[in-house]
Amino acid sequence: MAKRVNYRCPLQSECERRCSYSGRELDCEYYSANARGELVIEDQEQLRRAREREREEKWYAEQLGDDDEEEASEIITVSARSVDTITAEIIGLANQTAQILLLSACEMGKRMLEAKELCAHGQWDGYLAGLCEQLGVSQRTARNWMKLSKEWNNQANLQSLANLTYTKAVKLLSLPEAEREEFVEAHDVEAMSSRELEQAIRAQRDAEAAAQALREQARAQQEQISELSRQVEAEKSLALDARTEAERLRNNPEIPAARIEAIAEEARKQAEAAYAEQLQTAQEEAAEKEEARAGMEAALVEAQRQLAELKAAPETQTQTLGDPDGAAFEIYLKELQETVNKMNGHYLKAKARNPELAARMVKAFRGLTDKLDGLTKKMEASA
Repeated sequence: MAKRVNYRCPLQSECERRCSYSGRELDCEYYSANARGELVIEDQEQLRRAREREREEKWYAEQLGDDDEEEASEIITVSARSVDTITAEIIGLANQTAQILLLSACEMGKRMLEAKELCAHGQWDGYLAGLCEQLGVSQRTARNWMKLSKEWNNQANLQSLANLTYTKAVKLLSLPEAEREEFVEAHDVEAMSSRELEQAIRAQRDAEAAAQALREQARAQQEQISELSRQVEAEKSLALDARTEAERLRNNPEIPAARIEAIAEEARKQAEAAYAEQLQTAQEEAAEKEEARAGMEAALVEAQRQLAELKAAPETQTQTLGDPDGAAFEIYLKELQETVNKMNGHYLKAKARNPELAARMVKAFRGLTDKLDGLTKKMEASA
């Protein structure tokens, strides 16, 4: 099983343990002993200071002796409930509430699925509507509960849910199960806002759709090239049949030799002309298809590279969100990626309707990528 990472803890890279202290890192012996300098978690350090003050005040109360026990008790009661302590408790309760809400939603969904199995044919919709009215929730929410229960239906998945909110868990359901597990491994979902999570999921779906479209185009191009090859072979076969027929006529004693030669020569010329024309056409079309296929493959490689960059995007976001230029750069980069996806959609439509226009679009897009490549090299050289 992969090491469970606590993205809140700055000591995670040097700690070899599988972390289970998210939200209460001060209880971890390693963090408590090794937190230092900038490698600290602010709310845990606030809690540490509150506990230290509480110990000091308790010690002070003990020094007052039995005669001042009542005064010491009053001091401890007032001081122990500091703002830092209360804040830490609020954060802990909020985390517990979010986890309880999500796990409760899964349990309710599980029981709804059980009730659905027991309902007679045609009764389920009415039952669900009545139940939702009693609970004061929409049927969409109830169906989300059932989907959560089905998708997160084993102990490993329940452990993955432990640090997620209900809203984030529902948003993750939009990804297929295999992609969802990979997405959670590649992204710091716990630290992302719901909006950031939604944007990251949308970007991954768009990139996957673009990559799939390119793969389908490349496959279609390969099939067309294969079909052209079959046509060329068929023309070769026709030419061979013509030569065979000419040879048969040449060996027929009932037809004058000169006539046979003339027929054979005419047949040969016609076959060769037809073959040459068909071959030239097939070669030209094959060259065009090959060029288009190569372009699609290059675009597919680029889309896969962009997909890899998108999967790594949350880490980049955490590094640049504090810088205005970095944040603006990320916004423009996402807009450019979306624009490229839209351009690809228009290209696919044009290709089916007007191949000549599609070829010009590919040429124009190649010019844009060349300019982007030149700009990238300049940026790398000045970095």
